Amino acid sequence: MLNKIYDKTKEYLKKEYKFLIILLTTFIIFTIRLPFFIDTPGGIINVSDRIEINNENNLKGSLNLAYVSEIRATIPTYIIAKINKDWDIIKKEEIVMDNETVSDMEIRDKLKLKEAVSNALHTGFKESNKNFEIENTKIYVTYIHKDAKTNIKIGDQIIKIDDKTIETKEDLEFIKSKNIGEIITIYVKNNNKEYKRNATI
Repeated sequence: MLNKIYDKTKEYLKKEYKFLIILLTTFIIFTIRLPFFIDTPGGIINVSDRIEINNENNLKGSLNLAYVSEIRATIPTYIIAKINKDWDIIKKEEIVMDNETVSDMEIRDKLKLKEAVSNALHTGFKESNKNFEIENTKIYVTYIHKDAKTNIKIGDQIIKIDDKTIETKEDLEFIKSKNIGEIITIYVKNNNKEYKRNATI
């Protein structure tokens, strides 16, 4: 039984080896990732699809959000980007630090988007002279210096350092009073779980 299967497989490979080589080559060309990212025009989204406004005034036109799409470069997309001047080729090291992964970069990009949305809401309310209240602020780790002696991770929300609760960037100023070489305890939240981390000043 096994000999028959082996013989049939061997016969098929011998007969179809050219097709299999082409198939494998095509697969590699379209899936192998190059050390580049490509930014492409993403399009626009009507803001009214994302924001609900009570007692709105009906005006002509629309307010749109423009966005850019970013993809990992493969051989075909790299060639297209070289031809199409609307596509920008960016070296991986320009957006991904030596001590981080692509996943870290993606987490940072999502945090930046959240910050941009919050800033836009803040500016909109402020410029329209509407009363608003900031209910809370959150401090996230977005970059980690390559020489840092710490086990904090990109995407960590800093809750407390030693005995001090951290709610604003200004709350971090007390770290300047710490001595070089001193170890601080950092309490963070990541994916709805709390962790105890540390860092050396």
